[in-house]
Amino acid sequence: MKYNLKPLMLGSVIAVSTALTGCGSDQEQPEIIDVFEEVGLWCKSPSIVQIASPDSYALSEQEQADLAAAKAEAKAAAQAEQGDDFDEVAWEADFKYEQLDLYAILGLTLEEKERQAIAKEEAKAFKVGQGQDVIYGDGFDEWFEQWFAAIPPANYLGPSQRIERSVNETTPEMDGEEICYTPPLSCPNYKVIDETGTYECIVPEQNPILGVPDPEVTAGANEAIAFYRHEDHVEGEDNSALYENMVVHTWNNDDCTAYQEDSIASWGSNSTYANDNKGIDGNYGHYWKLHLLEEPSNCANIIFNDTASGKKISDSDLTMPIGPSGNVVLHNLDKNAFAHDDFPVNVLDGMLLINQHPYLGAEASSGIKACGWGLAADDSGELCLGEELMCPADTVAVGVGAVDVASKCVTIFNPEETTLYIKGGFNGWSATDDAMFEYTGEGQYRLNYLYDTECEVVAATDDSEGEDCTMIHQFKVADEGWSEPASFGSIKGGDQSGVGKTITMTVGEGVGQNMSVEMAEEKTYQFLVNATDTTAVELTINEVPVAAFPVVTMGDETIELVYSSNGQYVFRKALMAEEYSFTIADEAAGFAVGAIGTDNIITASMPLALENGGGALSFTPDSAAEYDFVLDLSNPEMPSIEIKPALPFGTTPVFIRGSVNGWSSPEADEVLWNASERSYSVLYGLEAGGNHAFKFADASWGTVNLGFNDVTIADDSIAVTDDGGNMRVVVEKSTSYKFEVNFDTAEPVVKVSEAPLYLRGSITDWGASDANQLMFMGSDAGNTAETSRTYSMEVTISGPGEFKVADEGWGGSLGYNYGVEVAGTKVELGVALTLVQSNNNIGIDLPAGTYLFSFEDGVSKTMTVTAK
Repeated sequence: MKYNLKPLMLGSVIAVSTALTGCGSDQEQPEIIDVFEEVGLWCKSPSIVQIASPDSYALSEQEQADLAAAKAEAKAAAQAEQGDDFDEVAWEADFKYEQLDLYAILGLTLEEKERQAIAKEEAKAFKVGQGQDVIYGDGFDEWFEQWFAAIPPANYLGPSQRIERSVNETTPEMDGEEICYTPPLSCPNYKVIDETGTYECIVPEQNPILGVPDPEVTAGANEAIAFYRHEDHVEGEDNSALYENMVVHTWNNDDCTAYQEDSIASWGSNSTYANDNKGIDGNYGHYWKLHLLEEPSNCANIIFNDTASGKKISDSDLTMPIGPSGNVVLHNLDKNAFAHDDFPVNVLDGMLLINQHPYLGAEASSGIKACGWGLAADDSGELCLGEELMCPADTVAVGVGAVDVASKCVTIFNPEETTLYIKGGFNGWSATDDAMFEYTGEGQYRLNYLYDTECEVVAATDDSEGEDCTMIHQFKVADEGWSEPASFGSIKGGDQSGVGKTITMTVGEGVGQNMSVEMAEEKTYQFLVNATDTTAVELTINEVPVAAFPVVTMGDETIELVYSSNGQYVFRKALMAEEYSFTIADEAAGFAVGAIGTDNIITASMPLALENGGGALSFTPDSAAEYDFVLDLSNPEMPSIEIKPALPFGTTPVFIRGSVNGWSSPEADEVLWNASERSYSVLYGLEAGGNHAFKFADASWGTVNLGFNDVTIADDSIAVTDDGGNMRVVVEKSTSYKFEVNFDTAEPVVKVSEAPLYLRGSITDWGASDANQLMFMGSDAGNTAETSRTYSMEVTISGPGEFKVADEGWGGSLGYNYGVEVAGTKVELGVALTLVQSNNNIGIDLPAGTYLFSFEDGVSKTMTVTAK
């Protein structure tokens, strides 16, 4: 495969001006070789010659003028961007012509045109290999010409050579004569110029970066060592969490036959030898020793794979050099090879080579960036991304924007004609009957999969960690024959699969990544594929309590209960104020639950116990409205059902999201439902003068996203204003505030108000007054943007006492009446005490003095007392 070459900013280059010198310059004079004695040329690499051609003519007046104009334009752009901060002297000192698009300014040399023709043929072969000739049919040639013409020449030719060649200043009369070889202007500091002229920059046999520490391990006889350093690796720290799922995939083929049998790995796991000889080097990351043949080839195949997130370094196969001295490309004297997330692989002779030397001290942003066909470097020049594509009808662009993934067009699959399976490490990646999805129509697939192996669960003891038989498996969703349009994986760099998650999948050979799921012995996992939009197919995974799809049958109507969470299945239905009789079952799965004996009447908002089998159920609403049916199978042996008026936000958790919490959605900031008031609310501590924008939204900004234009503001609210669709509030007091959205009317009503909480008890006052109000205390007096869910006050005590944290109405105002679960429990100095809604007071028995009482209003409520 031909790899595009994307030039990055060069660390140090020869300053190029429009007054260019020939081979005879003022640099140190090397020896003169005989072939040049007649013309008296001095050559930097006297053993290499080139043939004079128009490529080596001096720059013409027009070329010099074009360069000067381009430089002036770049200078003007820098000046416009920097304004008064522009430093002309510094800019001139830093300017390099290589920063300009020299191909657009100077055109292609004859040699570059020859290489372009070769590259074009290789690019066409690559696109044919992607199946794009089939996608475009008779229009392929026309499409390919347009596609190739849009690729910047630097992407596949490397830096322009016109200026380098012009230093020879040959004339038409010299065409065909031998002249000096002009090497590249510079190489990254971990490479050197190839003095043979075969390549531009190569990795030398000895590390050119001095003072680099030795690895902690060395390769023994018939061994090689592969190192992989994660981008978040910190020298001197515990980095084990970065590598807990890392393995190396190693194999032999006709090109590289290097490994003994014990170093050949199955996908998703280390080989036996690598697994027995692995560790983490403080400088160079995870390492694996690999067992080589007595007479190995000069190269070895390797892929670095995180079993949870996918391939590292590159999605293409990598080559580890293990050749002898003198092999320019594959030499590796100590058989150590190094891969690093922050550095591209070396590309020579079509191979993606991991480095023979460590990258410590290397220039991360100099040298040549390798991108493949179908890829384009990002704006930083550091990453190769799948390029943008316009695809024909009935096809979809895949891989666009993904790192190191060549984009392409793939035919859209037809759900009505496609049977899908779960294929992974848990079933040998095969299309087994128990892994076949049921297609229910309208793009919906479903499967309950029982994970059952021969692993035996062993409880942990003081002497043993035990065995929970939990394992992370890689998998894909695909049809039986692994056809490209119906073989789904995760999007590289996108959301990754897992229990309790929904992700968008992608197709495309070389594009869709293996997905992963953690499975526990004898647990049932529900896989749902939503192909309503066949260009953005979704996968949802849940651990479910039963291998069934419960259905409510109500007269002639059947309604499928949808799994929610915590062992519960739900659906919502509009009901009239009349009696409804129904049953719950999944006949195909042999599942049914129902009334215990004659106890079949369901009262609104009161769970009713059920039994397996059981009889029909009855529910009569008090009024016509929407109701939520909640079937609780968290304990399959003790099922129950509850029917309650529908929540306005449904079962989707909704949060206050804004400047109060960095627009995030932490669990503690979920707005909670108050059925009696038909409102959601949350409390937040704000600093006096705080100016905050906010919304009410779910974690994905999807199902629920309430802004100013979606609500009305209560008349008695602190002023809430429109801020570009967000709501904005300014507060005057450092205290706790209630953010509330009420659904007692047809349109939601938002109210922001002070929500005082009190430290009520014998150590303060059992009443509720300003004197014992818990306040928000900021840590930065000059920062009015501070927020918190912690409320505090200083209290001077003279002896033992009791207290609680409560609102003015002892829970009737804001729902806060917190004490301890066990009567007589006392708070200890400096220890967070968990509080619960309770009538039991909190005890305190500390020496007389002044203390700071801090109430943490998180998911768990705690009280911490510290000495002042």
